[in-house]
Amino acid sequence: MTKPINPLRETVGILFFLLCILIFAWWVQGDGLLKVGALVALVVCCLQAGWFYASGGPETWGIYSLRPVSKHFLALGITLLVATILASGYRQASGFGYMPQSLHSFAFIAIAIGTTEEIVFRGYLQQRMSIAIKKPGIIIVLSAMAHALYKMALFASGYAMQCVDLMSMLLYTALAGFALAAVTMHTRSVWIAVAAHALFDLVVYGNASAAPWWVW
Repeated sequence: MTKPINPLRETVGILFFLLCILIFAWWVQGDGLLKVGALVALVVCCLQAGWFYASGGPETWGIYSLRPVSKHFLALGITLLVATILASGYRQASGFGYMPQSLHSFAFIAIAIGTTEEIVFRGYLQQRMSIAIKKPGIIIVLSAMAHALYKMALFASGYAMQCVDLMSMLLYTALAGFALAAVTMHTRSVWIAVAAHALFDLVVYGNASAAPWWVW
């Protein structure tokens, strides 16, 4: 028997999750109690998402199965091609050449980070938004902006070790988020977004020999 959906409860859950993930991003570069607080916030996020799926969320969005991807090979191919072009362009603009000449260990850590972000923002969060909000366009915008705000909190906190162009980061993260959220909404699978993000990170960070400062 399907349990009744309570939009208000889902909305409160979404807002609480966003608060915790933003606290994590804002404090994780800090020291002592701040870092502890950030890790506690992260654990709360994991427990909330785990409880949601364990209690039987109305959708799985491909989290547990690769079958939805098999119906959308064209979307997968186009998304991966665009991710490769964007990553190559980013490398060239940063003076690293179009493609990495070798792969170092951090590339695989970057893939894991990108995969986790997609499962969180395009998987769990976007899925839960679809329960509280019935308009796909609004869900896509909110999912993308939530990811962009997370990135802003991570890089804009007073504990960040390096200055970045925050407005450019907000713009590019939001635009990429819109595209990946739309693909996820269309295909009902998070795995295409995961593959695109993983490929982007593999190309960008392929020859990085050490983790950047923002990896906590």
